[in-house]
Amino acid sequence: MAIAPIPRTAAEIHLTECLKEGQRATFDRQGPDRSVGADFLRKIILARLLDPAIAPLGFVITGAKIRGNLDLRNFGTSTNPLPTLELSHCDLEGTLDLTDSCWSSVVLEGTSLNGLVGARMRLESGLRAGELQFGSPGQVNVDLQELQAGADVELWGLGRGIAGGTAIAANCTLDLRQCRIQGSLFLSGSLISNNDQTALSLDGASVSGNIMMSAYGGHEFEARGVVRLLGTKVGRWLSMIGAHINAPGHTALILVDCDIGNGLSLSSTGDRRFVVRGTVNITDAKIRGALSLEGALLEGSNNNALIMERAEISGSVFLRASQKYPFEARGCVRLLGAEVGGQLSCSGVVLESNSGSALSLEGATIGRNVHFRSRHGREFEARGELNLRSSKIEGSLRLSGAHVFSPKANALSLRNAHVGGDVSLNARGRRRTEFVGGIDAAGVHIGGSFVCFGARIDRLEDVAISLVSANVDGSISLKSSSACRFEVTGEISLFEAKVGGSLEFEGAKLFNDRGSSLAADGITVARDVFLRGDGKLPFEAVGTVKLIGAKIGGDVDLSHACLVSGVGNGASGDDFETALDLSRASIHDALIIELDRTWTSGRMLLTGTHVSELRDGGGPAWGPMPERDVGNRLRGVLLNLDGFVYDRVATPEGNHGVIGNDRIQWLERQYVGQRPSKYDFFPQPHEQLARVLRLSGHDEDSRSISINKFDHQNRCCANGAGIRILMTLFGLFFGYGHRPGRAVGAVALWVFIGWIGVNLAMKLPDPALVKATVGVEIVRSLADPDTSIRSPAFNPLRDRAEDGNVRYGQHPPVAVRDVPCTDITPVLYALDTMLPVVGLHMVDKCEISEERWGWRILRAVYSVLGWVIVAFAALTWTGVLRRESN
Repeated sequence: MAIAPIPRTAAEIHLTECLKEGQRATFDRQGPDRSVGADFLRKIILARLLDPAIAPLGFVITGAKIRGNLDLRNFGTSTNPLPTLELSHCDLEGTLDLTDSCWSSVVLEGTSLNGLVGARMRLESGLRAGELQFGSPGQVNVDLQELQAGADVELWGLGRGIAGGTAIAANCTLDLRQCRIQGSLFLSGSLISNNDQTALSLDGASVSGNIMMSAYGGHEFEARGVVRLLGTKVGRWLSMIGAHINAPGHTALILVDCDIGNGLSLSSTGDRRFVVRGTVNITDAKIRGALSLEGALLEGSNNNALIMERAEISGSVFLRASQKYPFEARGCVRLLGAEVGGQLSCSGVVLESNSGSALSLEGATIGRNVHFRSRHGREFEARGELNLRSSKIEGSLRLSGAHVFSPKANALSLRNAHVGGDVSLNARGRRRTEFVGGIDAAGVHIGGSFVCFGARIDRLEDVAISLVSANVDGSISLKSSSACRFEVTGEISLFEAKVGGSLEFEGAKLFNDRGSSLAADGITVARDVFLRGDGKLPFEAVGTVKLIGAKIGGDVDLSHACLVSGVGNGASGDDFETALDLSRASIHDALIIELDRTWTSGRMLLTGTHVSELRDGGGPAWGPMPERDVGNRLRGVLLNLDGFVYDRVATPEGNHGVIGNDRIQWLERQYVGQRPSKYDFFPQPHEQLARVLRLSGHDEDSRSISINKFDHQNRCCANGAGIRILMTLFGLFFGYGHRPGRAVGAVALWVFIGWIGVNLAMKLPDPALVKATVGVEIVRSLADPDTSIRSPAFNPLRDRAEDGNVRYGQHPPVAVRDVPCTDITPVLYALDTMLPVVGLHMVDKCEISEERWGWRILRAVYSVLGWVIVAFAALTWTGVLRRESN
């Protein structure tokens, strides 16, 4: 049997008796006689190891004053633990050392001491040390590493007690490394401090219940130094609601490789705000629940406020405002490679980064939606990039009423990301989403639509929105809302993008006077492209709108639109800037044009474009006619229609008559001014329009366009001077083979000219038109036609006789007298002269006098020209030339 120590004071006597009877030894903490020696108490506990009768129910002491250090190292074993050790509300002048000891439980509630060591202590039940007080203001280390407890460990209010009636601000550290707690760990309301070094360590600890580091007794949990939970396992919740952790310049809260069974709460509540000065690191953590940082303030170090790289969170992540505080992070919030099973809510957030990203989700996977929006009247604000490159979001991405400021880089990056639902950058009421910096969504895949209602993006010197090679299963809607206009300063790039729905810019305002406002070369759109007004606001674009080689499955609608070319974006080889470039585009349905007639200006390129239907109000809807201003710059709309192909043109509403005049003016938009050059002539636009009008039943309009083609060719001086003259005459008299009536008039005019000429030739005093005669030496005298013809008399001046014969000399020419022709019909004679095939036998009766060589030339010219006129008239009447042109 063990021998109990001999008590020396009344307090020790009272203690001995109470313990032996199994009662609580209670002392008046304000009384004069409550002093118990530490050695005396140690001996009693040591004797209890051999004699349970000394303290059958354990060591339950309240209010005692214990002198000296209480050394209880190695007391008890795992097979024979000591009963409960309770020193509640006691004053221990020295240190309590429980290293390697084994107890049923330990209770130190309200106790004041100078130090506590319990490394490798084993407790069948728990440890209750709430409001543990320290009698020295110096550094105090509570060492409980490798503690094993079968129930809760309560250390709430640690370091905040009052010793001797005086508030003590001790620098208390807590070491719980590798501890094993079968219940919960309570540290709420504690003050732990170690001058920016490790204040609390739970590295490698395992807690089957909760870890509570929240407010308690009017105090928040506060750590003045680093809080470490490296590799810690928590069976249920880890709560640090309203906690303050201060380790500026360091990683203040380390939750690396943690395993948390339910959720992690780093939130604010009521007036108590969760504040960390330093970095929060949750890298590689596994959280089987939600992560909440509502109303938190993170003042990071080295430009990192929150690091959650490769973290696995089965629930949602809430980085959002509480009712009283916004979520603020001064430094980057990094979730690179993180996996979140629920949603990511960033509502009512203020993110500030000195450089680079304010929020990085690069490579992260989010199981539901991602929200960036206002909450409790607080807007989402970020200074720095929102980096979502290569992330995978199974739900939707929504930025409502968000403000992102990143002027030297992208404000939002979705490059190569995957979003299962919509991407919405919408206004929230009258709070518009604004980006100072670009949106890089190149290569993104969006399962829903990309929607920007009322947003504003400003990046003048670079690409404002990039959806290069993006794949959007729904629509791309960049348009105005009821309260806010969609505005972009900078280029919108949609090169090679694929859109399963429509491309919509209704009521939008695009500005990039240094290049393209919209560059959508090679885009594929399954439905319509709306570049139009929304009923209140027009669509405005300053800078080129480019859809080169685009494939559109529906309409391209430019109604109520204003297009203005920028500076330095002219087409190659000319001096004029391009406002709209639809070159080589394919539009399955209609091209609808109704451009503003006041401000629209620039070149419109439709080279190689194909549309099913052209709806442009007959031509005037393209805006003002092109002209040069004082600075020789283009004003109005200049069209390039060479290679533009369309299957039909819509007749203007209410106009069922001739539409050719408007269409001729439309074709005249291919050059500036009244006198085109030879480089302004392109036959295809005329031929295309004439063909479409003819197939639509507008034969007269078709002929007008065909005639205008030749007129335009002459005006452009596309041929030599001689050919131009001939073509001018051909057009004047035959309508270039398209006016049968003009051909009739030309033939009739030529016959009329011939009739005048024949009449004139017959009525001259010395007639030019005479009967057909043959010049001979002798003619019958018309005065004595019955006189016989006799041989001529010998004339010695002319003749001579030789050998009895007479050799007559040459007789002088006998004058032949022309007989006027009076028995012909002038009209028939003119017809007989000009018709090369049909013989009317008028020309056989009369001829031009040999003495009238001028009339003979005129007759030959009249005859040749008549043959030509008749030939062209025949071609015109038969429609051969029209068929050739068609």
